Amino acid sequence: MCRIRHFLSAVSGAFGKRKGGMMATRNRSLKSQLQYAVRECFRPGMSKHSAKQQMSKEERQKINFSYKSRDEKLDVAKNFANWEKTAHPEVHMVRDIKPSHINEFLREKAESGCAQATLNGYASSLRSIALQCAETYKGVQINAREIVTPKVDLAKIRTMPLDREDRDRLMVDARDRPRSDTLSKGLEISRACGARADEIVYVRREDIAADGSSVHLEGKGGRERTVHVYDEKAREKLIELREKTLEGDRVVPIKADSLEQALRRSMERIGISGKYDDTGFHAARKLWARDRYDFYRKELGLSISEASGLINLDLGHSYERVGLLETYIGEVN
Repeated sequence: MCRIRHFLSAVSGAFGKRKGGMMATRNRSLKSQLQYAVRECFRPGMSKHSAKQQMSKEERQKINFSYKSRDEKLDVAKNFANWEKTAHPEVHMVRDIKPSHINEFLREKAESGCAQATLNGYASSLRSIALQCAETYKGVQINAREIVTPKVDLAKIRTMPLDREDRDRLMVDARDRPRSDTLSKGLEISRACGARADEIVYVRREDIAADGSSVHLEGKGGRERTVHVYDEKAREKLIELREKTLEGDRVVPIKADSLEQALRRSMERIGISGKYDDTGFHAARKLWARDRYDFYRKELGLSISEASGLINLDLGHSYERVGLLETYIGEVN
């Protein structure tokens, strides 16, 4: 009985508060208004499991149960507010946001190459934010049920590698961040061997050959592989990374999610986040695969099937896997 009273008290705290009027938001930016609503609906002490038993899905969407959920919505709120400022400059207050604006934002995300899973996450977060704004501000009604998740063109997504020029710009931006060189190191390893983000962060000093000619990786399911490095500049950078790392230490000592987040922030700084939104290191991996295919075909003179099989192995898949390369570089010839 005490536990039930505690839960009901928490629910009352979430929904029994008096909503604030719009006067207090007049001097706030649209981003600040959206993020304020997200923070106001943050309930870290409330049990999500208990809420599922006691509340409807829509009621649960009004609550941010964890720091992770809150932070994800804060990021989405910022991205949407920045887009809204450009697409609909007449909108300064959350009460003026329409579901059609959000649908337009989502369609642009889909057309820019956003993966379906990521797009689903955006739509879910924006529905919650719409409900949280209605819960926080008097007179705000953004109908979350009118927010529609578009279907993306999967063929377009699969063949969207990072542009070489954009990769170089990202590397320059990463090197210009004096307080942290983890992104710069991660991009160098990616350029050298096409590794996934969750493989890059586990590369240790001894995994890089002394002459930079190869990188040993541990992939999905604990499968290990060694990727040879043929690009001379990439070899030189690997040697440099190896020399700066102590024996037994990881070259990029952070979590994969943090590395991906650092890349997304760098993309925002140089103005290409809409172009590759949320494809992250996978877009860089596709660029590497395309370069590797050209090397195998043009420099080594391998057949299409031989080049495809070797790249499958380089990427951490089986030699015989048919059609995989097309998902990375498009049509092969």
